Amino acid sequence: MISTLPLIAVTLWLAMIWSSFAAPFTVNVILTLPNMLVANSETFSPIYPWVQPFMMMMPKGGVFSVPIESLIIAIGAGFIIFYTAGSINIQKRTV
Repeated sequence: MISTLPLIAVTLWLAMIWSSFAAPFTVNVILTLPNMLVANSETFSPIYPWVQPFMMMMPKGGVFSVPIESLIIAIGAGFIIFYTAGSINIQKRTV
């Protein structure tokens, strides 16, 4: 569940930018499709937000084993970046 926080933050941020919720959902679906390729990469898989939930579900010591510290740092950094950008966007928006 923790690994989905950056995805939740970016979805809410995009939902605030666009008038419908279908557009951010479509962006998330489109960015989920490359997971099959990115998940096999040792360099990009820990930092790609849409593959992090998959990486967190893998058993420790498995084929796609990534140090938990790097995933937590990537998840935390992604959440902070997307949440801050969304917050700034909401504060600057005229009501």
